[in-house]
Formats: sequence, C-alpha cells, structure tokens
Amino acid sequence: MTTVEAWFNATIVGLTETDEGQCVLEEFVNDKRQRERQTLIQSRRASERHQRDMQQYFTRGENLERMIGLACCQQWREREEVVIVEPSCGDGRVLSALVRHCASDERGREKRVRVKVIGCELDSSMAVIARERLRESLRECEGEDKCSGISGEVYMGDYLHTTRESLSLLPSLSSSSASVVCPCVRVIVIGNPPYSLIKRGTDAGNVDVVEEREVDLPLQFLLHSATDLQANKIVLLLPDRCGTQTFISAVRERLTEEQWKLEVNEIADSSFDLGERVIKQPTVIQVWNRL
Repeated sequence: MTTVEAWFNATIVGLTETDEGQCVLEEFVNDKRQRERQTLIQSRRASERHQRDMQQYFTRGENLERMIGLACCQQWREREEVVIVEPSCGDGRVLSALVRHCASDERGREKRVRVKVIGCELDSSMAVIARERLRESLRECEGEDKCSGISGEVYMGDYLHTTRESLSLLPSLSSSSASVVCPCVRVIVIGNPPYSLIKRGTDAGNVDVVEEREVDLPLQFLLHSATDLQANKIVLLLPDRCGTQTFISAVRERLTEEQWKLEVNEIADSSFDLGERVIKQPTVIQVWNRL
C-alpha cells in the first residue's frame, strides 16, 4: 500500500468515527451518485437524439414476422439463388429473423435453394452491431445443421448509392436491357426505410449557390429497389401516407416501362423501438411484385 492510499484509508476511517464525518461522507457519496445518474441520463438522451436524427425506428416482433412471411411466401425453384436485401438494417433484427426463417424452411432445403441475406446501414456503429447479430444467427443455424446454403453480409453506406455490382448481386445490366431482369437470381428487398420528407442540397452548377429540393425517402427507397437493383419483389413498412393514391400514382409514373402488382396491408399495431422507448407511427406494409 502506498503512502497516499494509507492516508486516504485513514481519513475515511476517521470520518466514520464522528456524526459530522459520516454526514460529510454520505454527502460525498450522494453527490457522486447524482453525477453518475446525470451522466447516464445525458448519454441516453444523446443516444436517442442520434437515433431520431438517423430515423432509427426499429420494427417490432409481430410486424417483423409478418413482413418476412410476405417476402418469402412464394414457391422456390430447384437450385434457385435468392438474395434478400434489407436497405436500412439498423441493429440487424430483420437480418437475424430472415436467417432463422430461411433455416427453418424445409421446402427451400429440399430444393437446395441458396439464400444470401444482405444488410445496408448508414450508421457505422449500428452496422457493427448488425454484422455481429447476423454472424451470431448464422453460427446458431450452423450448430443446428440448418445453415447449408445460407450466407449473409452487412455493408456500411447509403443504400440509395448502391448498385447491383456493389452489393454483389449480379453484373450490372446494360442500358439497352435495363428493363430485363436476369433469371439467374431472385432479388427481394425487405425493410423499414426512413419515413421522412427531407431537404437536400443540389449542385446548381455554381459553388456559391445551393438549391434545395424535397426528397421523399420512402419513394426513393422504393424506386431504387425497383430500378437500380431490379428487385423481383419489394416488401416495405411505410408511413400510411404511402397508401394513398397520390403516392402510389407517383411510383407507377416512374415505373412506366415495367409491370408491377401492388398489395397494401394494413397493420393493427404500428409500434417501433426508438432506443428504450416504444413509438407509435401509423404504418402500412406494401408488397410490390414484378410481373
């Protein structure tokens, strides 16, 4: 024991021997606990503010399972390759549930279907969590000998900047056949994209002038999935405004050269996790099937 430690211990013992000393000691301990509590509260508030700014409202149990059921309800073809993309995977809960669902699909295993689960996440800290959660799910399935043909990956970056090549789906289609989907792989996009209408600056050709335009994120996620990634099926949790004819017409106008069948599913409990809180947000599940 050092001299300083010995002095500190003797001082504490001395304080406990008198009523006044005990009061001083209790006040010191209470102040320390109060500071720790305030630090914890501030940390939680900062975390929630960051999650709110990043629109990290995560899908909860029943809606998550329903969404996966709608995405994976079709009949698989023999030896088919399927890529399932989650455009804003957050903490990886959808990816993990997808692995479990595919591992329990006996029909898929019988037909030797190969499934790759891909998550995209803009927040680097969340991407790390999602990647570990996905790996853990794959390890669990391997332990049960149900993971044959199932793989997964998490990419850190903006989904709206992804391409078929960057996600290793398939070589990009040539511009002359942009409306033709390669039959080698079935691409399914499933997730809960940001709900907001946001303002983004655009380059007006003058570095001193920045024009702002309104960007509808649900619309952009849907269009990117359909056109840039050439998805066969798109299953998204979207704000209820996306169930209006105005929004649906805006999508169809931009997909004029392609035929899609739309199914809109109402949900009873539109609850989402925001940090440690549960948030209500009126929501629908849209299923777009390429014909």
